[in-house]
Amino acid sequence: MAVMAFSAATATGKPDAVDTMVEVLQTSLVKPIKPTKRHIMYLSGVDNMLGYSLPNRTILFYRKEKTSSSAITDLQIAVSSVLVPYYPLAGRIILGDNSRHALDCNDEGVELIEARCDMDFAELERGNFDMHPNFRRLAPMDNATASNNPHDPIVSIQVTGFRGGLTVGFAVLHSAADGYSVWSFIKALSEVCRGKPLSLHPLHARILLKPEVFKNGAIFPKEERRSADEDVPQFAVQLSSEEQDNNMEPLKQKVIHFSSTMLSVLRKLGVAQGSDSEPGIFVSILGAYLWRRLVIAQRLEEKSTTYFRVSMDIRSRMIPPLTPSFFGNAVMGFPLTLTVGELINGDLSQVAYFIRCKLKEAEDDHIKKLLTARHDLDLTKYSQSRRKVMVRNASRFPIYDAGDFGWGKPEAVRPPWEEIEGHMTWYPGKEPKSIDVILAMTESTYTNFFSTDLHVGDPLSMFPLCRSS
Repeated sequence: MAVMAFSAATATGKPDAVDTMVEVLQTSLVKPIKPTKRHIMYLSGVDNMLGYSLPNRTILFYRKEKTSSSAITDLQIAVSSVLVPYYPLAGRIILGDNSRHALDCNDEGVELIEARCDMDFAELERGNFDMHPNFRRLAPMDNATASNNPHDPIVSIQVTGFRGGLTVGFAVLHSAADGYSVWSFIKALSEVCRGKPLSLHPLHARILLKPEVFKNGAIFPKEERRSADEDVPQFAVQLSSEEQDNNMEPLKQKVIHFSSTMLSVLRKLGVAQGSDSEPGIFVSILGAYLWRRLVIAQRLEEKSTTYFRVSMDIRSRMIPPLTPSFFGNAVMGFPLTLTVGELINGDLSQVAYFIRCKLKEAEDDHIKKLLTARHDLDLTKYSQSRRKVMVRNASRFPIYDAGDFGWGKPEAVRPPWEEIEGHMTWYPGKEPKSIDVILAMTESTYTNFFSTDLHVGDPLSMFPLCRSS
């Protein structure tokens, strides 16, 4: 039995006087309930690039008086069953020639960890599940990548029992799955736990993203295409290189709740430059709002350049389209640049329109050119910058339904920790049509971000977001 101690801390990472103990009770490997076909699976250029990124990690919080051992038993049964259709997740990432990864489908299993925390769950509730450095101990694979060890599991799940509640922390190596695929896997687990049939069966066909395959006109499996409004774009704000290199301050983490009313105000601004039914209206205006507010808070020079990176789900954008069942990494990045002056002095709806125009570039021809470039990239010379601020947009994923493993829907969903200033994760809020944005900032940026004096004319000035925190 291993014991890990960590201190209760504020959002700045400074320890308090009281220590909180997280004790790992047991760790096991769960294999598929029956053997699957052993083979080496091709990983695309996108998979390989993301293999050097940090894992997808998420924590679900539950108030119910469910013991960690009971929850572990439920998940053991569900995982062993779900790993038959999701068999690559039971394999291991191996490193071949030219630093390229492949997936050894060998049924070695998924890691399942039972732990306990000496803390009242009600204490988390009273703080509205605001960010805490201890959260990073509630999800496995902190700072892991696909290249760390070929024997490491692709998936690790940790159930941590609190007094009066529990958490389930998921970690999945990024080379194996993007956010959409991870939530498909979580949803499958919840369906099996509740005795339901799988609503989506995964399609393991990464070869469809190999240039020589799509260039030869391969026919993708036929399935109804998702509407454009169901696309799940992700956003990233990338700081100027000078600002990043000097950004060594401790980070404060903040959960900003955007109510349905607040989002409605922003949406009306977005519609000013387009139709209400135009794809990307909602995400572009919220992205523009956060991008501008963050840059104002950073007090950057107006002549400097600021970068906004849009990562798009390409499943429905290729011709013929991939299906929602496609399992793996089907996301591509599209960078935008503005000077700080253009961003902070321009009309917010124009910035949102600028973002939407960039989204429209995510069409088949452009996507396939980028896929080819990713595939041909010399990974021996590729260095993933940990200073890039990558924002996960999970605001349209069915998180609360997908997280119901038979003991109720989660009370909240959080990432373990945001590593870089400006790094944001978007989750749906518990209130219908609301969003929780988890944002990391330095102390000075944090103060400026919530200052009313710096954000004169802010469209959400009448809401709590814009008041000093």
